[in-house]
This record gives sequence, structure tokens and C-alpha cells, in this order.
Amino acid sequence: MITQAGDTRIVVQLPGTTDPDQARQLVGSTALLEFRKVVKSGPPGETFTEEIDEEVLMGYECAKPELKEKCQAYVVKKEPLMTGSVLSKAEVRFNPQPGSGLTPIYIGLTFNDAGAHQWRDVILQLKPESDRIAAVLDRVVYSAPTIAKSLYETARRQPKVDQSVITGSFTADEARLLAAILSAGALPTELKIIQESIVGPSLGRDSIEKGITASWIAGIVVLVFMVLYYRLSGFIAVFTQLLNLLVVIGALAGLKATLTLPGIAGLILLIGVGVDSNVLIFERMREELRLGKVARAAIDAGYHRALATIWDSHVTTLITALFLFIFGTGPIRGFATTLSLGIIINLFTVLVGTRLVFEFVKLRKVERLSI
Repeated sequence: MITQAGDTRIVVQLPGTTDPDQARQLVGSTALLEFRKVVKSGPPGETFTEEIDEEVLMGYECAKPELKEKCQAYVVKKEPLMTGSVLSKAEVRFNPQPGSGLTPIYIGLTFNDAGAHQWRDVILQLKPESDRIAAVLDRVVYSAPTIAKSLYETARRQPKVDQSVITGSFTADEARLLAAILSAGALPTELKIIQESIVGPSLGRDSIEKGITASWIAGIVVLVFMVLYYRLSGFIAVFTQLLNLLVVIGALAGLKATLTLPGIAGLILLIGVGVDSNVLIFERMREELRLGKVARAAIDAGYHRALATIWDSHVTTLITALFLFIFGTGPIRGFATTLSLGIIINLFTVLVGTRLVFEFVKLRKVERLSI
């Protein structure tokens, strides 16, 4: 996550990265990706005679002692067929089918619209299953496959091809670093690191635990007040709010969302929104009871008169949360996600959950409400 700090500084946070050297490499690296036509290749000891428009580059394996036997030198064209400037996304992918021709770990590339057209043109310039194209990153060849006949036929039929891969003998960590560098691209100016710090998992865990403790205390205080002030009706509200929180947490788990401090703040705010909705309904019921209406009529009138206000408050809050999610980053989006899910689920539990309980009260023909 990158945030601005003043006019000339930025703060970069890299979750999951504990190696300072790796962090500096990730932040400051400039990755120039090129696709070049391969003229010939062979072991490093072989003598190459290249033309003026060609140069010799070494393969990725040559820098790794354990892969020296796979080391290859490549004679490639100096002029790239296309560059990574048209790349829109690079991500690590794992190959579940060992016999498919891909390495177990590889980089999946997605090109933008202009890049998809360029990639198609590049494919059509080469002979399928004969010519090789090298994926060159900072003058190192990561892979040099031939163009598959199926890919060539796809390029002939379609106006653009927006997918490609970079294969190589790299580990999962190396692949993630490479994908991150490719996705981020080069920084537009020289980077000067003035301060760096590592926040260990214990500190983050302590903050989360304190946030959860604060949530429990706030929730218990509010819910006890509801029971004491609204009696049995307050107990019904407490039950539906607990159900609300359970469903929200389940939804977050289903989406595999990470619970952050802003997310916990969203849960606390959700308790307040839910309680506020129930208070609106209960106070309307009390007003109807003071006017002399029976319990059944007071319940119907309470929900009917509070409905517009509840809808208005939930919709406006949801709109705000959506804007936070669209324009926010990092923790702000976490808060917006929790709040958005909570608002939708809370609307259901307030208007349907508590209403079902009060409908049961009406069927019992209760003459006095405990409210």
C-alpha cells in the first residue's frame, strides 16, 4: 500500500515482506520486459557469430548454481518485437498439470487492448513450432518457447490475443517478486529511502486483540442498556444483533477478507446502526401505546412509521461505504467492505428478524408489550 506523506515523500507498506533487502529491491527495481526473436541458442561455452542487429544474452538459470546444467546462452535480435509497457497485469500461477508444457510455477501476463493487438501481430510474424520468442527481463532471458500451433491459429482467427506466460526455474517467492515488479513498473524518479521499519506479527496481533476486546466491551455495554431500557423487546434486539454480527463475520470469512483494525471499527459501527434502527422502531411503538392502541396495532404502526427512516439511513450509509470502497485504498477499503456487508445484512435482520419475533407475539395475542 502506498500513501502520500507531504509533497516529496511517500510511505510504502509491504505486508508479508520481512527481508529489508527484498523490500528495497521490490520498491526500487525497474523491470524492462521485452519480447525478442531468438536466432539461436546453446551452452555458454559455444562460440556464437552474431550479426550487427543481434546480441548474446544469458538465461535465468545461469545465475543459479543449482541450475548450471540448464544454463543457456541466446542470440536474440536487438530490436524487441514488443515491450512490457502494454502489460496490464502480471500474476503468479501454479500449473496443476505437469504434462501441459508449463513449469510448475510461472508468470501469467495480461496485456491491455493495445498490447493484445501487438501480441497478435508478433505471433503472426513467427513460424509456429519453429521460431522462438524470448521473454527478456533486464537483459536476462527467462524463457524462450516456440509459438504453439494452437496459439498461432488463435491469432489468425481473432483480432487480438491478450494472454501470455513467462516460464522459468524460479521458486514461488522469486515468482511473486518478479510478478510484483512487472505489475508495478519503473518508478518515474530516483528513490531515496530515508527510513525503514519492520512491524512484526506480534505487534499486529496485539493491535487486533485490543480492537476485538474494545468491540466486546462496547457491544456488551450497548446491549445491556437495550435490555435494561426496553426489557423483553431489548432482549429481542440483542438477539438479532448477535445474529447480525454472526452473519457478517461468516460473509467476511466466505469472501476470505482479512480482519483489520478498520474492519473491526466497521463492526462496532454496525452495532450502533443496528441498535439505532431498533430504537426507532421501539420508540414508535411506545408512542402508539401511549395513544391507547393495543399491542398488535402498536407493533404494526411502529414498523410502518419507522420504515422510511430506516431505509433512508441504511441507503445513505451504504452509498457512503461504496464511495469509500471505490476511491479508498488498503484499510479504508477494509472498513468499507465490512460496513457495506453489515448494512445490507442489518437491514434484513431489523426488518425481517425482529419482525418475525413480534409477529409471533401478535399470534399469541399478547395484550401488553414489554417495552
